[in-house]
Amino acid sequence: MRFFGGFMRGLGDLNNLARNANPLDPYAITHPYEALQSKVELLGGAVHFVTHPTQTGNQLWNSFLDDPGGVGGELLPQFLIPEAGPSRRPSTVSGWPRTE
Repeated sequence: MRFFGGFMRGLGDLNNLARNANPLDPYAITHPYEALQSKVELLGGAVHFVTHPTQTGNQLWNSFLDDPGGVGGELLPQFLIPEAGPSRRPSTVSGWPRTE
């Protein structure tokens, strides 16, 4: 049951991230200050993640020890995103042929 709850939290987090990245989201249009503030918080979190990798790893490890099923459920949607994308790359990018 904890895995399912973590999975639902992970889907909710991905939904929030997608809505945060979309400048044409209805909430972003009607509440520009709050939308900008959430973008700044997202950028701050990303910078903290990069500049403090050991602290991020410790937090992830401690949360895994507290609730391994919930953490696994939260991470699963992030691993499923590449699987939901296109199965192959296009043969050309910006008009240039692919050289492999």
